[in-house]
Amino acid sequence: MNIDVHAHIIGPAFYDAMKKIPGVTTVPNRYGTGILKNGETVINVNQDFFAPNHHLHEMDKRRIDLSLLSLTTPNVYVFPKEMQAEAARLANDEAFDRARKLPDRVRVLASLPLDDIPASIAEINRVAGMKE
Repeated sequence: MNIDVHAHIIGPAFYDAMKKIPGVTTVPNRYGTGILKNGETVINVNQDFFAPNHHLHEMDKRRIDLSLLSLTTPNVYVFPKEMQAEAARLANDEAFDRARKLPDRVRVLASLPLDDIPASIAEINRVAGMKE
């Protein structure tokens, strides 16, 4: 069995939330769209990432049987500290939703707002009860 333990995800709702952060702008580039915060590139996003079967197609192309998904860089830390817990919930909900649609192929490594330990513990408890 081939297992990819370093697969990243970014969901459309998380992407939209990133675009609303103060100081964030977007710019078209060769990858698709660049998200910049205060003029510096945070991440480049290709709209293909949001296609329902994009990740599955990439897995099949590379003969990957199982992927462990984690939120891509910059994770929740691009958000102001007071928004990181909600960003983690949003990202985890999208990742678990994807895993539920592909139960034999995908697992989730949850994102945590580590700048806020009580919120991180709350998110661990919340996702511990979620089904993949």
